[in-house]
Amino acid sequence: MAKAKATPRSTTPNAQEVDAPVVSSEVDSIVVPSLMPGSYLTVDARMDSSPITVKFSAKEVPELVLEDIVDSSGEAGARHIDIPLDYLTKLMGFTALISYTGRAQGQAAASLVKEVGISFYPADESDDLAPHLLHEKIVHNTPTYDMRDHTGDETVLVPVPPLAKAGDKLYCTVATEQDAARHVFYTVVYDYVLTAADAVAGNVLRFSISRGWLARRKPWRSLTLQCAWITSGLPAEPPAEVPPHLETRLPRNALEIQRRRTAALIVDPGLDLKPPHLRQSVEYNGEWCLNPELTKQGGNVDTPAL
Repeated sequence: MAKAKATPRSTTPNAQEVDAPVVSSEVDSIVVPSLMPGSYLTVDARMDSSPITVKFSAKEVPELVLEDIVDSSGEAGARHIDIPLDYLTKLMGFTALISYTGRAQGQAAASLVKEVGISFYPADESDDLAPHLLHEKIVHNTPTYDMRDHTGDETVLVPVPPLAKAGDKLYCTVATEQDAARHVFYTVVYDYVLTAADAVAGNVLRFSISRGWLARRKPWRSLTLQCAWITSGLPAEPPAEVPPHLETRLPRNALEIQRRRTAALIVDPGLDLKPPHLRQSVEYNGEWCLNPELTKQGGNVDTPAL
């Protein structure tokens, strides 16, 4: 993200140039998540009481253009104009371009463009946002996941960030066998879209890792959880091409939670599975019943939980 600066851009012919807006929450050229709520911008003191139109966009992705804000408060001078919180969260990870037009001293006016970096959650906040395993425990000072502690699939808990909104998208993967040339991955969730009910501060989402997949892992390895979010509304891009030891299988344009939790894995290869059956059959009174008419062209074997 670029440092905050003002660059020329006049959208109104023959308009006089006025100062770029000042963003209240900017510190050292950056707006961090903890300061985003309640943010506002201040316009040039020469602006008069006519409506002011504010434009927002992202420098790195021109296709991310937010709807103009029109302030008709009628206040003359260095008025304050609130910045919608969801504008700032959509711009996370990008350089925001902010400018405004209106009238100053009775003449058309267009401001310089403000460039300011909008950051994602920093490392010192990522501990509380990192995904983790429900049955993880500490054994000899080491986070450990022992499959023998429970039955069924394992649950992954993913905390919802404090500024999350409906429409944000979540991605989470698990990596294991990190000693191999290429790690083994399991996709916990991909392109999950938050609902309004999900996007509540303190909420924790629950997803699962198949017990069958866990049971097939090599013993005495570890599981590393990593997750990322797309807050801009843009579609997910393919994972970045990186050396195998840096691979995450997360979209290249997703914003990663910096903390990655790792737990030692104790494998239980035994699986208490239901017997396989033909998908064309129907369970009735505890037995699988088959209509031969459904399998004239062959059948499909279903092996649950594998």
